[in-house]
Amino acid sequence: MAQLSPDDRALLTAHLTRTRDVLMGEVAHLGPAQWTFRPGEEIWSIADCADHVATIERRIFSMVSKHMQGLPPNPERGAEVQKKTPWILEAVPSRVQRVKVPPDIANHRHFETPEEFIDVFQERRELLLSYVRETQDPMHDRVMPHPVFKDLDACQWILMISLHSERHAAQIAEVKGHPAYPK
Repeated sequence: MAQLSPDDRALLTAHLTRTRDVLMGEVAHLGPAQWTFRPGEEIWSIADCADHVATIERRIFSMVSKHMQGLPPNPERGAEVQKKTPWILEAVPSRVQRVKVPPDIANHRHFETPEEFIDVFQERRELLLSYVRETQDPMHDRVMPHPVFKDLDACQWILMISLHSERHAAQIAEVKGHPAYPK
């Protein structure tokens, strides 16, 4: 069970493709005032959300494809975490519980325009999708802790990339729904 099964690949590919499309739909055709609009002092702009999504996606993909693959296999721990998948599928995209970004996770890049973000995001997401389709890396017996969900295997970490972008697409939709949002 260490490698991705055909079902794993299908789930990840479908999820990553769907959330890519949702996020792209939320940021496409925004003007400068919309891109940088901040509904409140503590609330991120769409640009902030995009920067954060790109930073986290890059960091997690690097962690999974490089660091986790160098860890010793732990099939017992990997088997224990499998029950978490339905939970994270429900919990991560939900905006009911707000989560503060840990202070050590600063945005890596600041995109000046939605178009700049879209170009970089689509390129990175395609690399991730290619990895999911082609990798023979062991994914289910490599486990690392998540700050909220504790131990996750490499497959679940990739799913977290997709769920994270889904969560922030919903946050972007909230910003766009604010009464003061520029039209």
